Amino acid sequence: DVKAALLASKITSYAQGMNIIRAKSIEQGWGVDLGGLARIWKGGCIIRAGFLDDIAKAYRANPELANLMVDPDFAKRLAASEAAWRRV
Repeated sequence: DVKAALLASKITSYAQGMNIIRAKSIEQGWGVDLGGLARIWKGGCIIRAGFLDDIAKAYRANPELANLMVDPDFAKRLAASEAAWRRV
């Protein structure tokens, strides 16, 4: 249960962070490519590379993705983890 709950928490944390970055990018006119950002982070970070690959893939598939949690793959992972997340 803890592992599934951690995954759900990680997905929601990244979704929130990406939305904050997107909002500031729009406000400031930076044009941040969220998929590219995940790819760059992978290159110099201790964060599990596979997870960042999945984030980059989601934003490459849909650059206008409203929230990482509605990407089909991430939504499926959240749904599979929800019961464990609530128990923990």
